Amino acid sequence: MKRHLLYLITLVILGSCGLPDNNPIVSTAQSAGQDDDIDGKVIKSQALRANGSNQVSTAYIKQQSYSTSKLELPDGYSKYPDKEKHSENQIRKSEKNFYTIDCGKYSEFKKLSDRSEDCIRKYNEFYGQSSEKMMKWNPKTNGIAGEGNWLVVSVSKNQSVIWQDRTTSLLWADIYKENSSWQEASSENGVCDQYNNNNPHGIPSSQISWRLPTRGDFLQADINGARAVLRNTENSFWTSSYIANNQAWSITQSTGVLEKTPITETKAIRCVGVSLQ
Repeated sequence: MKRHLLYLITLVILGSCGLPDNNPIVSTAQSAGQDDDIDGKVIKSQALRANGSNQVSTAYIKQQSYSTSKLELPDGYSKYPDKEKHSENQIRKSEKNFYTIDCGKYSEFKKLSDRSEDCIRKYNEFYGQSSEKMMKWNPKTNGIAGEGNWLVVSVSKNQSVIWQDRTTSLLWADIYKENSSWQEASSENGVCDQYNNNNPHGIPSSQISWRLPTRGDFLQADINGARAVLRNTENSFWTSSYIANNQAWSITQSTGVLEKTPITETKAIRCVGVSLQ
């Protein structure tokens, strides 16, 4: 009886979140021209990771755990790696070297959506339809294993690009400082506080709050496709995660490799931000 009641409650909750009736697979056809799976309405599950256009939603996995019906596997799902389909060479990287037009800068924009729309408009005027690949990174066409959507929200030409990971909503800045100790990076009035007050995009701290990413921030971003999207990933970056004995975690973003590092060593700094508006 309790199990049945819990199942009914779960269905009600999932229904209120907009889970499609009898339609657990998020397909390209359904979401073409829409951002349903970008803004958290449908979040792809990492339990059944597949490349291609079809992904199983987290809500569906939760629903099936309380159901006796058979779990429907997504097209492209495989228990075993395919050297061609699942090779990292199949991931299309973002157009990292073509951000030559300022957009989404300064305090005139009150919302992130206004910044991204400004970027899309300006790059579309200059580059035409190819600008879509520069402003957005879509895992359905670019990824191999359940990565997330990414969107450019601001460009300081030839200098810095801010991307938003639409799965976590975190904003990822370009490399800000190449050599910094952990103490300089993580302390009050440290590097990311400096970025808060003096970033090349001219975005005030009242609109976006920047900080040093945690170990978990970097790892989640890696799952979501950061290696293919962000620039300067070959650097080794400080995380804010302290271990013990004057050591903290650093990470090489291009490989996802973590290291226990003495906090007196110098590493690069990349800040993450949260929109306050």
